[in-house]
Amino acid sequence: VCIAAAIDYADLFDKSIGYILALLVATQFVGWGEEGMFRGIGVTTLRAHGLTEGRVALWSSIIFGAVHISNALTGDVSKALPQAIAVSFAGYFFYLIRRVSGGNVLNSVIHGLFDFSIITGTMIVSLLFGIGLFFVLPTLLASLADRLGATRGPGAGRGRGRFERGRLPSTQAARAEGA
Repeated sequence: VCIAAAIDYADLFDKSIGYILALLVATQFVGWGEEGMFRGIGVTTLRAHGLTEGRVALWSSIIFGAVHISNALTGDVSKALPQAIAVSFAGYFFYLIRRVSGGNVLNSVIHGLFDFSIITGTMIVSLLFGIGLFFVLPTLLASLADRLGATRGPGAGRGRGRFERGRLPSTQAARAEGA
């Protein structure tokens, strides 16, 4: 909904259909590429090194934001750090989508649409989306912590719960445990 609201349709429809489709395809390539790197390869690598899911989410998001500091090379240097911080929060949101959906498809599509809305959107609506994300994100994180069992099972209180070394239990095992 926020993505659809952020698009400046009046300005967008002044462009040709070819321009719109090319932009949509290009932003999907960016979304799929970045999600493949950071929530695909990055998340599985961090898990393989034994990080808890909370740390996997944190570090994959921080690295995602840090890489975007390179935008200073093509734009205003003073905007690079705030953009990197905002991108880190967006990365955490994309991680949550990946975590809940169980794959890398949904977050990749949403990432591409998010980029499309940023390029075609108005600054005011994008700003409202950013502010909304800061209010919604803590609620999402609390829900995720509960979903990951941070207060149940062995290791409770250390962010591990039932999910030892970042691995989810199988559906059958979870049912057998009464989850």
